[in-house]
Parts: sequence; C-alpha cells; structure tokens
Amino acid sequence: MEVCCLGWAQVLLFMVYEFIRRFLRENDLTAPFEIPQMCFVSAALACSQLGVEKDRDLYLLEERIYTSSGMEGKFRKYLNNRTAVPFYCVDEVDQTRALFLSFSQHYQYFRAFKMLFVSDYSGGSTLLTDPQIMSAPEFSKAGKHLFADGNVSTGFASFEVDHMCNHFCHFFKLPTDYAVWDGIPKSVAVIPPVGSGSGVNVQTPIIIPSTGFTKAMDISDRTATPTTYV
Repeated sequence: MEVCCLGWAQVLLFMVYEFIRRFLRENDLTAPFEIPQMCFVSAALACSQLGVEKDRDLYLLEERIYTSSGMEGKFRKYLNNRTAVPFYCVDEVDQTRALFLSFSQHYQYFRAFKMLFVSDYSGGSTLLTDPQIMSAPEFSKAGKHLFADGNVSTGFASFEVDHMCNHFCHFFKLPTDYAVWDGIPKSVAVIPPVGSGSGVNVQTPIIIPSTGFTKAMDISDRTATPTTYV
C-alpha cells in the first residue's frame, strides 16, 4: 500500500503547486515570500526473477534521500498522521517548510471536498517519503482503511479543529469557514475509481475538474508530470 500512498501523495502535492501557479498568474501577483519546492521520492516495485513465480520476492525501491552530510540535510518529521498541527522546527527554514505542508493539507482537504489529504510529511529539505493518505470514514469498509493502516480516523476527524491557518493560507485566500466551500465549481472533485465488486479501487488516483481531468504520474519516473486533459 505504500506505493499506492506515494502515487496519491505525488498527485495531491502536484495539485497544490498547480493551484499556486494559477493563483499568481490569474491575479498578476508575486508571492512576497519563498515557496518551498518539495516532492515525493521516486519509487518502484521490483520482483525477483528466481524461483517459482508465485513465490518470488517483491521489493519496494525508493529514491535515496541523502540526509546528514548530503544536500537534503537531516531527516525531519514535518507533520504526523494523528493531528494537522505541524511539528515545531527550531530551524526557521524547516519551520517554513512545515507551515507550507500544513497549507497544502488545507488546500487538498477542500479541493477534494473534504474527502482526503496527505499526512505524515517527512523527509529531507526537498524530498519527502512514506506519506499517509487520510480519507473520510465513509471510504472505509468492514473496518479496513481505504489506503493504509496509517489512515488514522481520529486524525482525519480532527482536521478542522487542529489546522491553524498560516501566512500561506491567508495569502492564497484559502477559506476559513469550514461550513462553506465556494472556492471551486461544484463539478470538481477528487474521485477514486470504483473497482468491480470490491468497493473502491485506490490504485490509480483520478482528479476530475470541471474542464477535464488529470491522471497520476508514473512515480517510477520523477521527470514525468501528470497528464492534463482539457
């Protein structure tokens, strides 16, 4: 399920950067602060070619995050999956990253009509890994979480109470009235495709805006970007 979470997290974070670019362009603005540039690691599944096919080992391969002596700095936890309150970072730049990722949750939550957002943001200064996707309880089935066991229901339920808007939220005019969401057309939503006879299939995220749709990028290739159909 980790690969599934990485795929969804890539797309949901990409949505945030697309929103930022569109907001600045349409309002002819320049952000008065630096916007952190972050993404999730590239990943792939590798299958051993030894032995009987059904018994072959399967491995998850992820892009290495060069921490400590590397350019990514130390490994950090920016937000966990139990609360929308970001961790306090002593380093000012790290604190800005944590606030930006908190802002990204705010946008994702409303852009998905309060259905899901990315949590458990951790990694280096630009590369992130091991995310969790928090989803509305109606997507759970027979006590099983839609994405992974890290999809903590209490963390999702408390989002509107725990999230504290910061300068990113205010500048980009994200709504603070959680009872009303008029920021995007009602025809826009993030819709998980429905699997045949097995509830919701979350393997391939599909984002359906009113003018088209965006399909998930191939997370095995970081140079790839989601293909947008308009």
